[in-house]
Amino acid sequence: MVGSPRAGARRRLASSLVRSPGVEIHRGRAGSVVLANRVHGTRMQASLAIRELLAFFEQPRTLRELRAAYTVPAGVIDALVDGLFLIDPMH
Repeated sequence: MVGSPRAGARRRLASSLVRSPGVEIHRGRAGSVVLANRVHGTRMQASLAIRELLAFFEQPRTLRELRAAYTVPAGVIDALVDGLFLIDPMH
């Protein structure tokens, strides 16, 4: 996956996250998809499982809710936030 916070840059994730409007999911190479945010111009290649994760965030959800429902590898949520695929619903 693409995108981890810049070295030394520390940020707090929002208390809840939601799928960003304008996120499109396209077929990638075997076993993968390409996420594209047409509003922000970001793209990222990911596994097919990301579709279910993004569907989970169709409505605002907390990270606690996420951890109760899924086991997500380290860095995945950070990459989705960095790429503006998941955003703070208050913005």
